[in-house]
Amino acid sequence: MIKIGIIGAGAVSEQHQLPGFQKCKGTQVTALADINKKRAEKLARRFGVRSVYADWKKMIQKEDLDAVSIATPNYLHCQMSVYASNRGRHVLVEKPMATSMSEARRMVQAARKNRRILMVEQTHRFHPQNQLAKRLIAQGKIGKVNTVKAKFGGPGPEYWSPEGKWFFSKDAFGGAMADIGIHSMDLIRYLTGKEVKEVFAYLGTLEKKIEVDDNGICLFQFADGTFGSMEASWTTKPQLMETILYGEKGTMAVKAWVDDLLTINLAGGKVLRPRIPRRSETGSPYEYFVHCIKTGEEPFISGEEGGKSLEVILAAYKSAATGRKVRLT
Repeated sequence: MIKIGIIGAGAVSEQHQLPGFQKCKGTQVTALADINKKRAEKLARRFGVRSVYADWKKMIQKEDLDAVSIATPNYLHCQMSVYASNRGRHVLVEKPMATSMSEARRMVQAARKNRRILMVEQTHRFHPQNQLAKRLIAQGKIGKVNTVKAKFGGPGPEYWSPEGKWFFSKDAFGGAMADIGIHSMDLIRYLTGKEVKEVFAYLGTLEKKIEVDDNGICLFQFADGTFGSMEASWTTKPQLMETILYGEKGTMAVKAWVDDLLTINLAGGKVLRPRIPRRSETGSPYEYFVHCIKTGEEPFISGEEGGKSLEVILAAYKSAATGRKVRLT
């Protein structure tokens, strides 16, 4: 039996992590920690979690856990991940994995030193249409990808996490670009297999009265000289997530979140709509994390991979602040 302890009893745990781990065979969430202990106790009763803590460190110290899943505000991820790794626990951490590259490196180093798994929950890599799109691109269905255009937008986190006020604080390190832009950027990297070398971005607070950005546009160039654009928005109604890849032979459009679609328009007018599998090749992020624990397999969204997507987002913030292009190291 794989024993999981979850830190954070907010909307992410309630809507995703707890029900997600419940579906994993041979797995049990045995402990839950949150500074709001009453909220944690309520969730624990609902999902059959045995132990509840107000202090996450005590949970890790006292419970016989195989792994810790971190579903807390971004600025807490690093200290929690490093602490758990140093005490021999595997770690699943919500995106963005950290608020700086130095934090991300500390997390990776702690996991390596202790020979523990560090996986970042970039959920869009697990959508069946995205996995199918990656496979078709690798097979050359649209040829070499020259440009990419992506947008991920919704009305904002207050609509699905009313208590999550931290999203709008500067302590979170960023707004829409950090919260959902990182999903699009990670998906772009996953689909194309390309790494970004240069970024130019505009970020702004156009509608909400908050301390962070509610909209952003990021222009980027890949290491191979091709390029693209990515938009992140907390003011888009209705919500939308679409990634369009323009290749030598045609165009591929992938939609998720609301409608799961994959359309290929080939040169000459032929339109393909491949059948999307009902289930991810790897199962849910939670099933895959448990699989990696059991087998020792390196996750395809490891700490190193999560760090590469984070680096692009951090470069976007730096570019917007300076008005200059930022080159990645």
